[in-house]
Amino acid sequence: MDNWLAAAIVDNWVTVAVGVLMAQAVIFGGLTAYLADQKGYGYAAWFFIGLFFGVCGLIVCAGLPLEYDARAADFVGKRCPRCDERVRVKASVCRFCHHEFNERTE
Repeated sequence: MDNWLAAAIVDNWVTVAVGVLMAQAVIFGGLTAYLADQKGYGYAAWFFIGLFFGVCGLIVCAGLPLEYDARAADFVGKRCPRCDERVRVKASVCRFCHHEFNERTE
């Protein structure tokens, strides 16, 4: 085999390998960003973590807890000081014992 043919084959193989690695990095970056966004974290930073660290970044992102969300906090609610039942955060009157909330009792 001639030297130019061997060089062309090796060069083609390296190009394909680099392309596959780049595609894999972009796929892991996208998956990590999507998962982080679903958990309430910023997707841009997690995209680059997945891009550079691959499957390790994806595993770390999968282990993250859900980020605090103000909408979820409104649903979870607060406890009534009189009956100790859980009511919505924006409630002004307890729906169980009809205790009226004011700024001092919240």
